[in-house]
Amino acid sequence: MTKGDRIRRLRVAKGLSQEELSKKLNVSKQAIGKYEKNIVTNIPSDKIEALAEILDSTPEHIMGWETNVPHSEASEQAIFDAKMAKDKDIRHMLKMFMALPDDKKKTIKQMVEDYYDAFA
Repeated sequence: MTKGDRIRRLRVAKGLSQEELSKKLNVSKQAIGKYEKNIVTNIPSDKIEALAEILDSTPEHIMGWETNVPHSEASEQAIFDAKMAKDKDIRHMLKMFMALPDDKKKTIKQMVEDYYDAFA
């Protein structure tokens, strides 16, 4: 996993858009996109520290210097469960998705990933 992958994963887990994170970090949305796509790899240390604070992580984790992920699977599951409890549309879409055959799930998953990569 790259530094950009970790930033993106943490951002998504916090429920932040690239634009929301950019405002909190005081950089452009394009800068966040470049961080996440590993186009910019020499992120200033003050931005790494601020990212860690905003994303409830550590600079060491973001940089890939440690193997212990600050968010356990249990806490990620808790974040997911909380979002699911609040959003009827997400629950409805998930129920429909789960009812699909595996080949259709694979197609839908790829479509969502492509869409996310294009617009996130």
